[in-house]
Amino acid sequence: MKKDNKGLLQVGLVITIASVFVAGLLFTKLNQRIKTNDSQANTANEPCSEAGFTTTKALGCSEPRRECKQKGERCEWVGRGKTQGTIIGGGSITCDGQCVRKEDPKNTPRSTPTTTATSTSTSTSTPTVTATPTTTPTITPTTTPTYTPGEPNYCGGTCGSNYNCQGGYFCFNGFCRNPICAGDSDCNCDATPTAPAVLGTSVTKVLPKTGGGLPFLAFSGFLGGFGFWLLKKIR
Repeated sequence: MKKDNKGLLQVGLVITIASVFVAGLLFTKLNQRIKTNDSQANTANEPCSEAGFTTTKALGCSEPRRECKQKGERCEWVGRGKTQGTIIGGGSITCDGQCVRKEDPKNTPRSTPTTTATSTSTSTSTPTVTATPTTTPTITPTTTPTYTPGEPNYCGGTCGSNYNCQGGYFCFNGFCRNPICAGDSDCNCDATPTAPAVLGTSVTKVLPKTGGGLPFLAFSGFLGGFGFWLLKKIR
């Protein structure tokens, strides 16, 4: 049984190798046939276009480029456009680019230079800028209240110092105010603000001079000395 399996394996291997060899031989002959036909064909009068070319899967899009090159210098392969072809054995192929006829330099029309009109610039008048006068704000002097003699020196009365205000008021910014709420003009102290510092004139007490007894002491000393001398004389 083992000998039969080994024999079948050998037969299958031989068949596989033979199939690969035959397929390679056929592929080589087919490519040679295509090249032979192309070399024997007279391509001098053929159009440059390779639309409808025939190729194999191995050659692919290299075949239309080769055929375009065989047509001589009158044709060239360019990268724009598409070229449709057929694959031997079935199927179609689309290649990028196409074979076109070269332009003859002798027949190429020369471009005629066109003259460009030069625009003449016109001078534009520059507008004159007029200065706008700026108004200067005037400073309004603040009137300082002055003490008028004879007015009542109660809440709201004018004053020059604390001595001009009566009823426990003091002089604040030229007016008699409540010292507890100097900001209230009616002195009622609706809120409880912090009492400002009392502005008033300080009275300096004049101390009496103490140098007036010096002559009296000198005179007393003189009399004492004179009396002592007189007493000594009498003895």
